[in-house]
Amino acid sequence: MIIKEDIIADMHTHTVASLHGYSTVYENICFAEKAGMKYIAITDHVYQNGDYIFQKNEVTRVKYMEDNVNRHVPVKVIGSAEFNILQTAPMLKRLKKINWRPIGLHNFNLGIEALSWDELYEGFEKAAEDHNAFCHIERELEKINRDESKDGMGQNDRIFLEKIVELAKKKDIFLELNECSLIPSRANLERLRYWFKIASENGNKISLGSDAHFCAEVGLFDRALALLNEFNYDKNLILNCDEERVASLLLH
Repeated sequence: MIIKEDIIADMHTHTVASLHGYSTVYENICFAEKAGMKYIAITDHVYQNGDYIFQKNEVTRVKYMEDNVNRHVPVKVIGSAEFNILQTAPMLKRLKKINWRPIGLHNFNLGIEALSWDELYEGFEKAAEDHNAFCHIERELEKINRDESKDGMGQNDRIFLEKIVELAKKKDIFLELNECSLIPSRANLERLRYWFKIASENGNKISLGSDAHFCAEVGLFDRALALLNEFNYDKNLILNCDEERVASLLLH
């Protein structure tokens, strides 16, 4: 059984830099410490193409967090960013030196809803060369404008999730178990339980992320732990339980 004390990191959190977050880096760190975390990944959204990223100076922002913040705080910050599959090559090249690079299906006016199932998969297949985690895929499928995905789970959802699980295993990529996705009111729970069942049978590596957009949500994994233990997940496959592996994701 995996218990709360086994979890030493939150691998998916947001701050005001995400534009729809409500807390600062320091506030997230304070609540991470209260929750017993030793590490916290700040995965603020990277929105547009390489030129825009250059203007925002995302590389400098991420490096600053580790070079300066970590000297002063008890919970170490993993400088990161949350990527979307339709973002451009120049942006990926600029941020490739970041060690924790989760990628998902947030649309944010990037046109994801217009892609076919094959194009969605091809996007993740390409992303697997530059990223090390697939985040909350099951949740974002509900936003894609297809009748079979709006309510419950259609056959195409199943096929897509099965292919993603196999791709992640083949490419040695973490699948994220997202605490926010487990909120009972969300429509994606059927998809999440389905892909997690096949991921557990397949022996996929898992990362846990609160997806906190407010500091009080950081480090809370009650629903995720319940699901891990329901499927008897091997603790050795959980990134958040491996301090040596998590520490290796720091830039230095």
